[in-house]
Amino acid sequence: MTINYGIIGCGMMGREHLRNINLLQGTMVAAIYEPDANMAQAAAALAPDAFL
Repeated sequence: MTINYGIIGCGMMGREHLRNINLLQGTMVAAIYEPDANMAQAAAALAPDAFL
């Protein structure tokens, strides 16, 4: 069973959450919301399978 996470806001703490979720077995970041295009691109690099 996989637990799916959604991240709202990918500033400094949001990116840290992305990195930590990627370290947990049985989890994935399924969706990301970030209005700033540059930050959204950086977040997408950490969770390439997530819906933006």
